[in-house]
Amino acid sequence: MGLQGMFCFPLGLLFGSVLLVASAPATLESSGCSEREQQVTVSHTYKIDVPKSALVQVAADPQPLRDDGDSLLAPGEVEEQNIIFRHNIRLQTPQKDCELAGSIQDLLARVKKLEEEMAEVKERCSAQRCCPGAAERAVQDPEITSLLLGSPGKEIPHSQALKSQLTVFLSRAGLSRHCSGHGTFSPDTCSCYCEQGWEGADCERPACPGACSGHGRCVDGRCLCEQPYVGTDCAYPACAENCSGHGVCVRGVCQCHEDFTSEDCSERRCPGDCSGHGFCDTGECYCEEGFTGLDCAQVVSPQGLQLLRSTEDSLLVSWEPSSQVDHYLLSYYPLGKELSIKQIQVPKEQHSYEILGLLPGTKYIVTLRNVMKEISSSPQHLLATTDLAMLGTAWVTDETENSLDVEWENPPTRVDYYKLQYGPLTGQEVAEVSVPKSSDPKSRYDITVSSLRKVIHKHEYPIQHMALEGAGAGLQPGTEYKIAVVPMRGDLEGKPILLNGRTEIDSPTNVVTDRVTEDTAMVSWNPVQAVIDKYVVRYISTDGETKDTAVHREQSSTVLTGLKPGEVYKVYVWAERGNQESKKADTKALTEIDSPQNLVTNGVTENTVTVSWDPVQAVIDRYLVRYTSADGDSGEVPVGKEQSSTVLTGLRPGVEYTVHVWAQKGDQESREADTKAPTDIDSPQNLVTDQVTENTATISWDPVQAVIDRYLVRYTSADGDFGEVPVGKEESSTVLTGLRPGVEYTVHVWAQKGDRESRKADTTAPTEIDSPKNLVTDQVTENTATVSWDPVQAVIDKYLVRYTSADGDSGEVLVGKEQSSTVLTGLRPGVEYTVHVWAQKGDRESRKADTTALTDIDSPQNLVTDQVTENTATVSWDPVQAVIDRYLVRYTSADGDSGEVPVGKEQSSTVLMGLRPGVEYTVHMWAQKGDRESRKADTTAPTEIDSPQNLVTDRVTENTATVSWDPVQAVIDKYLVRYTSADGDSGEVLVGKEQSSTVLTGLRPGVEYTVHVWAQKGDRESRKADTMALTDIDSPKNLATDQVTENTATISWDPVQAVIDRYLVRYTSADGDSGEVPVGKEQSSTVLTGLRPGVEYTVHVWAQKGDRESRKADTTAPTEIDSPQNLVTDRVTENTATVSWDPVQAVIDRYLVCYTSADGDSGEVLVGKEQSSTVLTGLRPGVEYTVHVWAQKGDRESRKADTMALTDIDSPKNLATDQVTENTATASWDPVQAVIDRYLVRYTSADGDSGEVPVGKEQSSTVLTGLRPGVEYTVHVWAQKGDRESRKADTKAPTEIDSPQNLVTDQVTENTATVSWDPVQAVIDKYLVRYTSADGDSGEFPVGKEQSSTVLTGLRPGVEYTVHVWAQKGDRESRKADTMALTDIDSPKNLATDQVTENTATISWDPVQAVIDRYLVRYTSADGDSGEVPVGKEESSTILTGLRPGVEYTVHVWAQKGDRESRKADTTAPTGTVRDDGDIKLFIPIRKQSSSTLAGEGSREHSVSPTGGSGGASSSPNYSWRPKGPGLLVFSLRDEALGVAEHHGDQASEGPDGITEPTLTSVGLFRQSGQGLGSPLCGRVRHAWPLALEIDGYILTYQFPDGTVKEVQLGRGDQRFELQGLEQGVTLPVSLVAFKGDRRSRSVSTTLSTVGARFPHPSDCSQVQQNSNVASGLYTIYLHGDASWPLQVYCDMDTDGGGWILHFQSIATSVSFTFCPLCPSSGQPPSTVLSLSRVCSGVSEGNVHLPLQVFQRRNTGQLDFFKRWRTYVEGFGDPMREFWLGLDKLHNLTTGTPTRYEVRVDLQTASESAYAIYDSFQVASSKERYRLTVGKYRGTAALFGTRGVQLWWEGEVSDSSPTQTVQVGPQLLLPLKLNQKAHNSSPKETPARSGVDLGPCISNKFQVLQLLAVQGDALSYHNGWKFTTFDRDNDIALSNCALTHHGGWWYKNCHLANPNGRYGETKHSEGVNWEPWKGHEFSIPFVELKIRPHGYSGERVLGRKKRTLGENSRTF
Repeated sequence: MGLQGMFCFPLGLLFGSVLLVASAPATLESSGCSEREQQVTVSHTYKIDVPKSALVQVAADPQPLRDDGDSLLAPGEVEEQNIIFRHNIRLQTPQKDCELAGSIQDLLARVKKLEEEMAEVKERCSAQRCCPGAAERAVQDPEITSLLLGSPGKEIPHSQALKSQLTVFLSRAGLSRHCSGHGTFSPDTCSCYCEQGWEGADCERPACPGACSGHGRCVDGRCLCEQPYVGTDCAYPACAENCSGHGVCVRGVCQCHEDFTSEDCSERRCPGDCSGHGFCDTGECYCEEGFTGLDCAQVVSPQGLQLLRSTEDSLLVSWEPSSQVDHYLLSYYPLGKELSIKQIQVPKEQHSYEILGLLPGTKYIVTLRNVMKEISSSPQHLLATTDLAMLGTAWVTDETENSLDVEWENPPTRVDYYKLQYGPLTGQEVAEVSVPKSSDPKSRYDITVSSLRKVIHKHEYPIQHMALEGAGAGLQPGTEYKIAVVPMRGDLEGKPILLNGRTEIDSPTNVVTDRVTEDTAMVSWNPVQAVIDKYVVRYISTDGETKDTAVHREQSSTVLTGLKPGEVYKVYVWAERGNQESKKADTKALTEIDSPQNLVTNGVTENTVTVSWDPVQAVIDRYLVRYTSADGDSGEVPVGKEQSSTVLTGLRPGVEYTVHVWAQKGDQESREADTKAPTDIDSPQNLVTDQVTENTATISWDPVQAVIDRYLVRYTSADGDFGEVPVGKEESSTVLTGLRPGVEYTVHVWAQKGDRESRKADTTAPTEIDSPKNLVTDQVTENTATVSWDPVQAVIDKYLVRYTSADGDSGEVLVGKEQSSTVLTGLRPGVEYTVHVWAQKGDRESRKADTTALTDIDSPQNLVTDQVTENTATVSWDPVQAVIDRYLVRYTSADGDSGEVPVGKEQSSTVLMGLRPGVEYTVHMWAQKGDRESRKADTTAPTEIDSPQNLVTDRVTENTATVSWDPVQAVIDKYLVRYTSADGDSGEVLVGKEQSSTVLTGLRPGVEYTVHVWAQKGDRESRKADTMALTDIDSPKNLATDQVTENTATISWDPVQAVIDRYLVRYTSADGDSGEVPVGKEQSSTVLTGLRPGVEYTVHVWAQKGDRESRKADTTAPTEIDSPQNLVTDRVTENTATVSWDPVQAVIDRYLVCYTSADGDSGEVLVGKEQSSTVLTGLRPGVEYTVHVWAQKGDRESRKADTMALTDIDSPKNLATDQVTENTATASWDPVQAVIDRYLVRYTSADGDSGEVPVGKEQSSTVLTGLRPGVEYTVHVWAQKGDRESRKADTKAPTEIDSPQNLVTDQVTENTATVSWDPVQAVIDKYLVRYTSADGDSGEFPVGKEQSSTVLTGLRPGVEYTVHVWAQKGDRESRKADTMALTDIDSPKNLATDQVTENTATISWDPVQAVIDRYLVRYTSADGDSGEVPVGKEESSTILTGLRPGVEYTVHVWAQKGDRESRKADTTAPTGTVRDDGDIKLFIPIRKQSSSTLAGEGSREHSVSPTGGSGGASSSPNYSWRPKGPGLLVFSLRDEALGVAEHHGDQASEGPDGITEPTLTSVGLFRQSGQGLGSPLCGRVRHAWPLALEIDGYILTYQFPDGTVKEVQLGRGDQRFELQGLEQGVTLPVSLVAFKGDRRSRSVSTTLSTVGARFPHPSDCSQVQQNSNVASGLYTIYLHGDASWPLQVYCDMDTDGGGWILHFQSIATSVSFTFCPLCPSSGQPPSTVLSLSRVCSGVSEGNVHLPLQVFQRRNTGQLDFFKRWRTYVEGFGDPMREFWLGLDKLHNLTTGTPTRYEVRVDLQTASESAYAIYDSFQVASSKERYRLTVGKYRGTAALFGTRGVQLWWEGEVSDSSPTQTVQVGPQLLLPLKLNQKAHNSSPKETPARSGVDLGPCISNKFQVLQLLAVQGDALSYHNGWKFTTFDRDNDIALSNCALTHHGGWWYKNCHLANPNGRYGETKHSEGVNWEPWKGHEFSIPFVELKIRPHGYSGERVLGRKKRTLGENSRTF
């Protein structure tokens, strides 16, 4: 049970105990409420037993308990371990009439009852008796449980738990035995639970502790121990020597007194046990080196702290070195400012330190402490003073055509402003401006003013770009200016900085191209202002062709010649003076497209012409051909750019067209070529002969389209009769006359124009014979007719008579040639027949003579009358048979009324109209055709009564309607009128026969009634006439207007009775403003909105249903004047306020403005109605005014608008922040003058982090806490009084940067590791990650600020690296976090199997880079045969023995170190079989063959390179086959090897045509020797087809990916064919078939694959090389693999041009000295030889050519590298010669990609070469001025004699010895200059000199510890520095390094490397230098800089080469 449980347990129980132990409760009256108040006191006591073993110890209560009750403690119970709470509750008993009186009495009764029950329980459960069931019974008692639980009705807990509580309660209440006061009685068991240390049934006797632990006996509760045990429980043996009297024995161990120690406390203790920094001997400390003091607690203090050098901002201090320190602690602070102390940890190897960033002219206290094991020594102090400040470096940062941007470093001391003076270098004029000092580290000024007038500004701070009087557009272009920057403090001038700047040459402007022809273009421009040497014009075509043209400086135009037609050229124009260039101006020149030549037309027809021409030279989109006739007919035809001819179609015949042809590209067109094309005249068409008579014929045709002169018509008969007729050109027919009857003529017609004729059209024309005359018809009946005629004159055979009706009924009758009449029978009645009669002779007929024969009409039948109405009757009949024109129907009444109706012949009925009602008519009907009629048929027709007509409803009101109609004609008795509504409301009215109208009454408004009216006579009724009667809608009533505001009015009315769709409300003002509002039919009011204030509207309301409306009700609604809106107060000052508002819409007279303060100050201002603002003046500062504004017109006023106007208080001044830490900043200010309540300080970061702090009005500063690190806060401070605030003053407070947290390393591989950390809170620029191995391998690179992890690449396998990560912003850095990263062991590479026999195989691999214990080789066969072989770590191959023949094994190899293993590399090792074949033993590799493929499984080894070579290697075998006996083919290979192939020509099957098939072979390779074939050779086995002796040849077929199939026929002796010119990465199916004559064998096939480009868009030269490009030269790479970003670079793939040794490792040097002491007898010193041996581990036998991207080369000196900034950015030179790639390209190549690049520098003289390699290389962006970052160096670019040799030594030196020499190499001697104080001194540098004797002899034994040669690292000096050119100074030197050293480079102060210096220059540091190799006075003739991906190995690309370990050793 926890502490909380002890106090909380169980409160209900304690409350119960309260009542039980409550002592002497007050006596209560029996009942009722007395008149006086009574007090009831209930005393409660709570007791909590706390076990003695509990963590809570109870202190005795110093105050006696004031309680009249009995003690709660049982007899013998100690109170000190009990917690007792007592309190009294006094209740004022209410009076008798109170509401609580009953409750109080009930409570008291319950308490009394509980006391009685508990007394009974106590009696029954006394100490003499046990009541085991008491607890159970108590649980069942609700009163007890209620008290235990604290409140009635509470849920009862588990009964067992409650019983346990009650048991404790009973025992605590004294209702149990006492258990001798040493235990607790349990009613459940009726036994005692004894406390610790007591035992017995009643806990009556003491118990021994731990039963004496088995080492003694218990007597009266005490242990009598056996020897040697002691203690109260005999648990431990006695201490040795009883602790010698200097200690206490505790549990058998001596606890010695303070000054003694050892096991028996016999030894005296040393002070502080020597603090762990020494050993103790007889009480005295012997301290370790580096510690001192009696207790070895102090670190030895540093000695010799002194000042070596001071500058204005630094102090260089040094001290005597101490070998026994971990590091030094250097601290410093300005004198008198101890709180600003700063500390620096200095490594123990460093014995000096330069303190930077100090204030000029300031005294500093410098303190140095030694630190060992995190203990600092006592300090040594030094008082040092910094020099007075000098102005920093100044430089021109940017030069434009008319401005110079000057920048200089601000000194740390106070400067008020600067004077900047400038003027032309050659002139005397000087301009001067004052420039304020910038708050940044540097100040700058942009000189743009061209005026040279001297301007002096004293004690002023003008803006930087000063507008001077008479200033022009800027400085003069191309002019050199002298500039001076003078710091000013008050009137004092500092030392000026002098520098020069030259403005750029201005660029040509308005560059345009005009007068462009096909091959020339005129380029012109505006001349530049600068003095120049010349202009340069460059044009570049789209295909990269470039040409530069120099133009004289006086010219401003030139003509570009030799251009290609239709080409877009990019034209650049710039000015040059010396090596200075202006910016390039550019334009485009699009040459004209050349015109088509030799345009001709041929193939002309009537409507087509073929046009052809010579193609143009320009690249075009298409040709356009346009043809035009003289009369405007034209057309245009597009022609494809590949075509040079086209056919014009759709031309008109006989028209001469002009044809134009021109070329087009986009919207550009060439000149038009033209020619003429006349079309042929067209021939007459559709020539026909008609209207032929006995002697005439009409000839007609379609007119020709061509324009002609005339037509010619010629006719010819068979017997030679002919004639020719000319016909006018407008005619298209003619009549030939004078022809002979019965003759057939041939007729020709053609057109003629001038001497041109069309083709002739022809037809025939035969003449007719004569026709019968006077043909007549008579004696016609209904079905017969007689026909007669005059006989013809011609001799005929017979007559033919044909009759035909109009409907096709016909017949034909032959009549003899002697007859002239005939009778036609079987005709149909009433039909008119056409009768034709003609003569016939043979097959010729005369013209037909015709007449008509009309038969009589028949009469209608079955005439009847039906469907009779009032005035109509329908008459019907059976139709007649005859064909008629019509029927006629006539009706006649008895009184003579009659009529006649014609009826169509197709009808057989008709309706008689217009009859009179009730009249009987006689109807006659007959048929008629023309004037002929049939007989008449007749019947009768009686009519019905008529219906009322023209029924209308008018004079309709809301409840009446008048109905009227026309009277009927019939005689009737009366009319009936009935009306009915849609909802069933109806009525009927009788109207007299004389009336024709009636009024319907009692109708409902707005209801549509249907009204029917009809006549009645007897029981007969006419039809009902009907109409509609729609009652009017009633009008709204009681229309009223109320609740009128400025722009609204409420309109209400009584609803109408009618059913309506809606109401309409229309409002109209006097000026025409109106609107209409629909209102729902259920509504009776609406609110009109959008009204104009102050306008009286007339309102109309009416109801509407459909398109019907009620009458309009109307009223008026005048709106109120509107109140001014958007009343605001602004521009409030201390005594004025501007009040503005939106003008009111109403027409008013004026505005009134009233302002009132709280204390009664007021005023009123009248404002014109046109105004909407006013300024209140004369206000009191700091007073809040209430301002009211309202409009007024006459005596009417708008509502008042109001606002507040509060005058300002003043703002805090001179706000500043200082004493800023990571999370605090102090803000201070000048107090305000106003009376305020407090200040408020608010700080806000850019990302929204903010806080606000109240500050007392008396304070003027505060400390801001809880800020975030590295965040710049904006701090605002303002004053506040009430809710009023002053204006805010603001400043900035940037906090310091925090350090990365939780740095971890995971995802570690062989050469990579992922490092991650928690991001810092501060906003930073980047993280920096540095990794370092124990052997010094390190690297550092930046990580983006958004990242919190990075991958370390290029690590060495199996190496543990220390990784540091810290954050950086600008030049500020956080503390470094660190962790460890252990890389994996790398796996063996290039695992190969060779020298395989039937039971052995040699396995070889490349050694791993990691340090390992051994290799393991495991081989396994498919059937489970396996073995494992350990191989030494130095070995890289092993021979597997005991293998089974003919089995393929899988071999795994891996490295092992301790329990760590690399990944397994695997390969296969197939053992072979041996075949004894007579004279020769043939080794046959296991390889299954297939008769269906050319190479079987080996086909996968067939690959064809893009150049046609076979296989992947360059030395593929050339096969030449020759037979050697049956079944054996031998072929020769290179290297004197023989190939033996077994084939089966004798057993080969024949193909379908009997031709032997090519048979596959098994091939083995053997070394040829004098004794025959040697052992099998390893390598690829290749296959070819065998020699066939009885064939004519082979046919080889292969297919390209596009489906193209090619077939090659080979001779019978051909065994090889090479495919060339293939694409990369394609697969070609190949098949081979043998043939003899026309017979073919079955084919064999395989597939060949060319090598694909691994990198389609290589990002660097390494990927170019992996694309199988192995020659050095120009290649196109793509930045970051982006195809849209090509870049041409020079790739060095060769040794001489940059190849380097594969897997080069750091050189290990070992040095040995042998110094022999001087032999006194000889007096001559021995010769001492110094040897240096260099062991190159892992060096290749030959050079492997690795790809390097060259970015700089110097080799001829022809190219000047003294270039401007822009030129170095863009790059210059020829990549094949001398060049510089360009800073922008270097930046893009080395950044923005995960690839880490390394840089190599190659240096060469005529006889020497060296190189330097840095394992990382990066160029920053232009924003960072292309800052350089390089990594760790290795290389050979050092000469021992240049910088000397550094030696460390031990021993003593004597000056009495003669000189000695130390020889380094054959000719290089080192003088060894030593002195007697050399012991523990610093390394001495001894310059190398040739042939110089050594100094004093060494008298004692001398041991050289280490010899180090300076390594040749020149580039690390430039690491981290920006690029500098002569026009852009970014170095830290006083002068511009580029100017003084004639180059462009990453200069610092200035250089150790100057590859871009002046070529051949030997002046100090001005030439092409690499100082560690050849010093500063030797210009290196060949320098080449190149980069490639770090760690890249070309081995997999270029083939593996064996390595020899430890073979190379050289002695210098």
